[in-house]
Amino acid sequence: SMARLSFANTGAPEPSWPEELSGARLRFTQTLKRLPMAFGGNTVVVAHGDTVAQFVSLTKGVAEDSVYSVPNCAIACADVSSPDGRSPVFSRVWMGADILTLDSMVE
Repeated sequence: SMARLSFANTGAPEPSWPEELSGARLRFTQTLKRLPMAFGGNTVVVAHGDTVAQFVSLTKGVAEDSVYSVPNCAIACADVSSPDGRSPVFSRVWMGADILTLDSMVE
């Protein structure tokens, strides 16, 4: 529930600025895996384009550089389960219509 939502520091070091995209992607992935496990539920990400692009890459299992055309503010959603209780398994991924991935272009 939202009542349990807490934004306590995880102990990770603050990113340096300017942050390299590879470092940001790693940080986004760690957070995107941690949040559904901490709060036990499905995930909706409404954020800056790079964060949403990383969520799409993570949940659809596509290469990071195959997600493109993500607007500055975008949305993506996924159902989350955790059979082992330690790591999230994402399914039924939904992306805003303005997000394109290379795998959606080739059948």
